[in-house]
Amino acid sequence: MYHSKLTLVASFVALGLVSNSQAQAASSSYVDKITECLSEELKTTDYFKIKSPIQRIETKQKSQIRVVIQQKKGDAEFNLAIHVFDSRLAATAVLNRGLRSASLKPQAFVPSKWPLGEQVRSLGPDVLLTFLAQNNNLVFECRSAYSGYFHEGKVKFRNETLAADYRQMEDLTRRILGRMAAIDSISIAPMMINNKSVLARKSLSGEVLLSMGQWAAARGFDLQQQKWNQLYYFKLGNKEVIIPMAANKIRVEGKWLEGKDISALYQGRWYVPKSLLDKLK
Repeated sequence: MYHSKLTLVASFVALGLVSNSQAQAASSSYVDKITECLSEELKTTDYFKIKSPIQRIETKQKSQIRVVIQQKKGDAEFNLAIHVFDSRLAATAVLNRGLRSASLKPQAFVPSKWPLGEQVRSLGPDVLLTFLAQNNNLVFECRSAYSGYFHEGKVKFRNETLAADYRQMEDLTRRILGRMAAIDSISIAPMMINNKSVLARKSLSGEVLLSMGQWAAARGFDLQQQKWNQLYYFKLGNKEVIIPMAANKIRVEGKWLEGKDISALYQGRWYVPKSLLDKLK
């Protein structure tokens, strides 16, 4: 029997910390770049459309960029927000408040089940998927609302595209995080690998980032991409290597190798930390 309606919310939140050298993080020009990247990325997705204009909100503690998007072939709405802090303490406080929640668990759950950002905390799929993922100086937040009802003491959902929404939202989240990471990177001279030129960038922390596609070609790897979740994989001898984008980890035969920075998305190319790729001998 149908008893009542309710709306549950799934949240994707990516948090970041700021160093003293990032004191300009909330400056107008920096927020302008973030707003432009968000707008461009939302225009490239075939799954979502922008429902309301992007808004900018300025407070003493942070800058905030908000937009509402909607399924192109459905009515589920997603509220996106990017919070830009100007201090490490402010971003850390937001993360800590989230981690004090009794519901948040230390293990991560995203649709692909692979790492996202620098670290992830989640509620899990039983409550429509909620997770926190840390990355640099930003807090990326996405809330997905679905109509539901109580039936025999349990919540049922009417949205039949839930699984697809999860995958598409993870894909979008990885791309947005990757583009945000690219804002803090600069172009450097290409590096030579096996006598082949590989495009390179340098992250805010000084980490060298290499073009994923060009690096794989230079090493002779047959790089494959999983369509839904921005994951790349290839064979290293008899070992399977998985590289999730917008993460600071790669997986080699079930073992995770961790780096300092996440991969960045710049002009359509994914750049992965060289320190991680160098471990693939």
